[in-house]
Amino acid sequence: MNYHDALKKIKVLDIARQQGIISEAFFKRESDTLRAYVDKVSKQKAEDDVAAKNLMTGINTKYKTV
Repeated sequence: MNYHDALKKIKVLDIARQQGIISEAFFKRESDTLRAYVDKVSKQKAEDDVAAKNLMTGINTKYKTV
């Protein structure tokens, strides 16, 4: 599963909840799991973007002096 699939599944679950197809408890459990995955992927992408930027500019953040 990728980031966009997780977001789509959350939307589908929300529609199913609104129509009474699934229970509120099931929706909450599943959407919380998917949101945790989305948050994790978003955080990792942000960290990767910063690392790539630092690599491209030649800055090593571990030894960076202010």
